[in-house]
Amino acid sequence: MSSPHNPGPEATAGSATRNLEEELLHLAGTSAERFLVLFRNTRELRTPDVARACMRFLVDHGTVGVGEEIRIWLTAGTAYLDLLLDPAFLTPDQAKQVLRLMRDASLPFAGNLQRQLMGGKIVLDPERIDRAIHILETVIDPGILIPWLRNLTQVAEPHIRSKAAKALCAMRPNLMMIERQLKNDDGRVRANALEALWHVKSLDAIRLFNGCLNDDSHRVRVNALIGLHRLEVAGAFDKLVLMADDAVPLLRRAALWGMGFLGDRRAIPVFRKLADDPDSEVRAKAAALLAALAPEPEADSSTEASARRVAQAI
Repeated sequence: MSSPHNPGPEATAGSATRNLEEELLHLAGTSAERFLVLFRNTRELRTPDVARACMRFLVDHGTVGVGEEIRIWLTAGTAYLDLLLDPAFLTPDQAKQVLRLMRDASLPFAGNLQRQLMGGKIVLDPERIDRAIHILETVIDPGILIPWLRNLTQVAEPHIRSKAAKALCAMRPNLMMIERQLKNDDGRVRANALEALWHVKSLDAIRLFNGCLNDDSHRVRVNALIGLHRLEVAGAFDKLVLMADDAVPLLRRAALWGMGFLGDRRAIPVFRKLADDPDSEVRAKAAALLAALAPEPEADSSTEASARRVAQAI
């Protein structure tokens, strides 16, 4: 049993971890020679603790001083991946910063990372996978990530499948891949596949959007209408207005989300009407969107400010 005078094993281990981390960081900034002695003596025995100190050093100092040896060691191992994906340890920007340094260290790093991804080194937790995709897709070559993302579209967890499908279609928005994802049984996967087409201006994109207007998923139908509206297809916004008048509350809520996402001020009369809707969720969402869009443009003419208000509302 632990006490203030006799700490238990967990407290002692935590203190030892912090002590080693802090000692390594202190020496890295004051004595490269002493740092390297401690680093080389502990990196195999206390790999996770040493890796934490090394990644903190890279965030603050990059590859100056002992940073190059640190980078080479981290790149050759596997301890960095869990730390990159720990939101309590690094912010997303810090994780990307470290990942870029490692990516640029050596050509074998990409293959090493791919082997870890394909070997199931990342726990299939939705929040962890979200963070992994967000960090990796902006730093690592898509060719390294695509096999891993394809595997994730087949896992049991629907949130992971849909996120993987969205990232996969966005990285390589070829029609064959997107059409394959549109045949998936999960409406979230189909909706995210369509979202990847929002920035593609082509007749094929219009064809795929039109083909999803009668999908049984409200997410898919709304994403199809958003895509058509962004491609300036006549009548797309009017269909969202019709959906906002549907007898099913779920569809009214979906239409509100779509109109809020588009930020089109023509939706203001719809928001005003739905602010008195029988459904409490519809009323709340309509009121929030009305407050976000209703101020006249001159009251705050900044597009960024307007987008920020709408993003908070949806």
